[in-house]
Amino acid sequence: ESYKNYKIRLDKIKNEIKSSPRISITYFSKDKIKSGGQYNTICGYVKSINMVNRFIKLTNNSIIYIDDIYNIEIS
Repeated sequence: ESYKNYKIRLDKIKNEIKSSPRISITYFSKDKIKSGGQYNTICGYVKSINMVNRFIKLTNNSIIYIDDIYNIEIS
């Protein structure tokens, strides 16, 4: 996915933050023991976006770091 498309989606989510948009995020989770990791997908409602610390917080208190995001879809 291009950076431009990714940025457009993130900006749209930020603009709709008061309505807690439902999103689906696929992100990379590093393995804590060995090199590598796996891709995970989580669906939920956005509670906040912190651009200083670069993460998205969902209403279930899950935190996804923006730099780990592979794909993001707005439902």
